[in-house]
Amino acid sequence: MRSARVAYSAYFATTKPAICVIAPQNPQTGESIRFWNSKLIRYAGYLEGGGVLGDPDEVERTDAFRNLGWKGKRQAFDLLPISYFKSALIFSLYPIWNYVYFAVLLNY
Repeated sequence: MRSARVAYSAYFATTKPAICVIAPQNPQTGESIRFWNSKLIRYAGYLEGGGVLGDPDEVERTDAFRNLGWKGKRQAFDLLPISYFKSALIFSLYPIWNYVYFAVLLNY
């Protein structure tokens, strides 16, 4: 899955349903695609000075992605890349382009 799919579902600020169909597990090799993200769009979480900058639920995943070469801006709203693996040796990280999602400011 790439950012283009996210862009399609949010094209011109109108939400469109979209689905990505992935092949089932190969019965001969046991290989299958598995997504690592808990949700498609999540913010990174960084430990800083005894607290957390960003999403506290994503601190472990953020550290793992950084160890795999992902470089966030270390800001409160860094988007985590879409991540999936085919096997222990084939792992992919795809950044989400900043212009393909819409953030909504909520005031209480």
